Amino acid sequence: MKQQTTFLDLIARSPKGGALEEIGALVDWSVLDRKLKVIVMMKAPGRPPYAPLSMFKILLLQQLYDLSDPEMEHHLYDRLSFRAFCGFGMSDALPDETTICRFRGSLKGKTEDLFDLMLSQIEAKGVVIGKGTLVDATVIKANCKPPRGGEQSTVDPEAGWTKKQNIYTYGYKASVGADQGSGVVVKNKLTSASFHDSQVFHHMVRGSEDAVYADKAYDSRAIRDSLGKHGIKARILRRKPRGKELSPLKAKLNKAYGKIRASVERVFAHFKGQHGYICARYRGWDKNQAHLDLLCIAYNLKRTASILKKRRSQEQCV
Repeated sequence: MKQQTTFLDLIARSPKGGALEEIGALVDWSVLDRKLKVIVMMKAPGRPPYAPLSMFKILLLQQLYDLSDPEMEHHLYDRLSFRAFCGFGMSDALPDETTICRFRGSLKGKTEDLFDLMLSQIEAKGVVIGKGTLVDATVIKANCKPPRGGEQSTVDPEAGWTKKQNIYTYGYKASVGADQGSGVVVKNKLTSASFHDSQVFHHMVRGSEDAVYADKAYDSRAIRDSLGKHGIKARILRRKPRGKELSPLKAKLNKAYGKIRASVERVFAHFKGQHGYICARYRGWDKNQAHLDLLCIAYNLKRTASILKKRRSQEQCV
């Protein structure tokens, strides 16, 4: 069956292409489409008003450009590139902010599966090296006024307190495992900020990597022994013993491992600088975990497109 030509197809595009076109050509969206249809039908039987894949791409655009639901609705009407990416024609009805919000809610509890599915597509491109995993965590402020006296908020009781550099923060903690070399996020987990980094460590390890790099917060005998049992090298920075100095060898290893581990901080720098991930956008763990999954998917697509573009450029120069 011949595909119908739309008005969008007749509009001249930039000869240099664009980021959305690169991302759009990156993966086989039909695989994701089938998964989304199953999820949506399970959540709300009946035919959805908009194609699930189009709605999911809207959520990706929100992460890529740090847009709220009202802003996203406006940009769908205002930007042809957004319509083309989501598969909407010029005369098609567009979802409003309420519809976008409801669709996101229908994905709660399923975004981890979607993250894994998209990651497998990225791995098929040969971008993920798999040599090592870089683990780290960052604190995200809760989307509510911090309660007084270290108590739990009645507005968002699933958040929690933590102290870093003598500053108390009420919120969540986002942990990620990034692929050494590519920087692609291969694991992520959101917890209350009261959770210690080491409590989430096992969620960040894939089990197939050669080594895991992490800072001193993860330095424990239990973690090192666990990695050793699975044949994974523990490249974890050592803490200085109480009242003593590190041996010259351990200090040298800390410096070497630290340079490699530091790459994971670029992920959080990008999250916060480009995607506004400083404060939680929602209230409640499940909504914010879904947000983190979607953010990691968007980041991985953007990162992969950049890596492949650089490879093509290098090949042309050879």
